[in-house]
Amino acid sequence: MVAEAFIELKPRRVKRGADCLLIVPPLVKYNAGPLLGPAMLKGACASAGFRVDVLDLNILFLNDHGGSSGSERLVGDHDRDAGHLGNVESAWLEEASQWLPSPPETSRICVSAASAMLYEFEAIEQAAERMVNSDWGNWIHRVLSRYARPSCVGLSIMFSGQVLWAMTVAIIARRIWPGVGVLAGGAHVTALKDEIVNDPRYGRVFDRFVFGYAERTFVAVVRAFAMKGAIPSECVRAGDGRLLLAGGDGSVTPEFGDLSLYRRTRTTLPAQYSRGCAYGRCRFCTYPAVEGVYHTLPDAPVVSVIERAAAIGGAVSFKDSLIVGKRLEAISHLVGGRVEWSACTKMHPWLNAENLAMLRESGCRTLELGVETLVGSSQRLIGKVQTRDLFESVLMAASNAEVGLVVNTITGFPFEDAAEAHREWKEIRSMVDRVGGERCKVEHNRFELERRAPLATDRAIRVTRSWPWSSLLDWEEVERPIERGVSLPVIG
Repeated sequence: MVAEAFIELKPRRVKRGADCLLIVPPLVKYNAGPLLGPAMLKGACASAGFRVDVLDLNILFLNDHGGSSGSERLVGDHDRDAGHLGNVESAWLEEASQWLPSPPETSRICVSAASAMLYEFEAIEQAAERMVNSDWGNWIHRVLSRYARPSCVGLSIMFSGQVLWAMTVAIIARRIWPGVGVLAGGAHVTALKDEIVNDPRYGRVFDRFVFGYAERTFVAVVRAFAMKGAIPSECVRAGDGRLLLAGGDGSVTPEFGDLSLYRRTRTTLPAQYSRGCAYGRCRFCTYPAVEGVYHTLPDAPVVSVIERAAAIGGAVSFKDSLIVGKRLEAISHLVGGRVEWSACTKMHPWLNAENLAMLRESGCRTLELGVETLVGSSQRLIGKVQTRDLFESVLMAASNAEVGLVVNTITGFPFEDAAEAHREWKEIRSMVDRVGGERCKVEHNRFELERRAPLATDRAIRVTRSWPWSSLLDWEEVERPIERGVSLPVIG
């Protein structure tokens, strides 16, 4: 049921349209605060004299389904009611199934076909047209109609589960504002960049695409639409055959706008202190391919986020793929205990009792660790060798310093012995429960082969099927690879 209350939410109709209406489609299972990407684009355009209105349809959708409370022990992405949000997603996927064909049979993909978009172009486009005429399409129409015509519409697509929503929004936007330019960008679009530039079918719903971090390019694109100038070449058409990455600018100060939609006791603001991954060797991971070469970012934007969070009694979540020890220390000095904060890092000897106590004093409450697996053969296959002793020492030091840990684990890697993997996973759970207590949690995922992951081109694996709007690949094992040692670089 679509809540009629949605149409009473801000913004009210204004006479002049924005230079760009930037829309975050559902369904991202996150309601602790705004997303960083749209805020960076909004900030970049504001500094150049252009107005971008960010319409977070995702938070409007989640607000209608309740579940705004979060964890009192964790900060950041994990400060949410994951169980409730998972139920919301499941209910939506069941609803979406009425517009989509029967899901395909797969051998290795364990997630919902509607979430992973395991369908061909025509099936998804037809589903979007059906959704346009549904209650949700009517809701989108009412919300968009409260805006004056913008110079262009942008859609931020982070993962495949937003594609159907994004297409529906694009179709409705053109009905409300005939001829308006509709752009698509975000991490998921960037992951599909090679396919998009070589296949015009991706452009049947979206006019143009932007790949990668895009603050500089986005300003140029918005200027072109607002002033009816030439569209920058980095804003590409599907099937053009030209793969041009956008120009980013991590020195931009993000603009979060009205935070009242995030109905939390403690709103979490996102920040970023580096882009890319400082490790960049995980063969199951797509971050290097999507985020580009690792580089650090300046202090000023981070300080602005910290100050805004302190002013509202909020927290800060650092969205870096991996923050190394020296950068964690630098963050601790920037924060200085003014807010609670979280970050993602990697097991490393730097995470000792002394350094974790320093982080705790500065306000660090949660560190996310990509442990993945303690199965030796799987560690060598994925290129991430980490010892059990190191894990136990980091766990103990974090517990003593009262810093919470979110331990990410994955089972189901190629050629993995299922029984051994299950034993090791249970041992991780046991150690976390025994040492970490209530401040620590283990998150478990099944291995999924991503389109841009190095493992996707490994001779030991054969890709058996792909779908145009999905980043996931179905696959089978071919021949067990010869094991080779992988050294652990010093990144502290």
